[in-house]
Amino acid sequence: MPPTWSAAGEVARFFQSQFVKGALRYISDPEGCDLWGPPHATLMRGGGDCDDLAALGVSILHAMGTDADMLVGVVCDRNGCGGHAWIEGHDERVYFVLEATSGDLFRSRPGGYNAQYQLRPGRCLDVREQATKRAALVAVAMRAALGVR
Repeated sequence: MPPTWSAAGEVARFFQSQFVKGALRYISDPEGCDLWGPPHATLMRGGGDCDDLAALGVSILHAMGTDADMLVGVVCDRNGCGGHAWIEGHDERVYFVLEATSGDLFRSRPGGYNAQYQLRPGRCLDVREQATKRAALVAVAMRAALGVR
């Protein structure tokens, strides 16, 4: 493999290309219901919400032999906060965060991403204490950046 190749980069490009082709799309869950579908169902359906797409991405990364987990938590931005799922792991180029709803790839966790649970087949780790500390720091930084006291 070329030195710039990475499993996470390949999966990010897969998501991006599938979104552009229309083979995958974001499909919201029904109002008041949080459904979690298996990866093969997400492919057959042509998409899913953040947890469905993250499960698909983790499944592909695991099939490639890459260490990856689905993180479930809260993402905050200027418009507020909401529940979300994304992918984190380690590949040939070290740590990554993969946003399965867009195919964006980061080499550090973006500000505003606050993990509560770390999931992989057979394991669910509660990481809320770490997330609470990180969220407090992010909130202070966001208020400072926005000039809010």
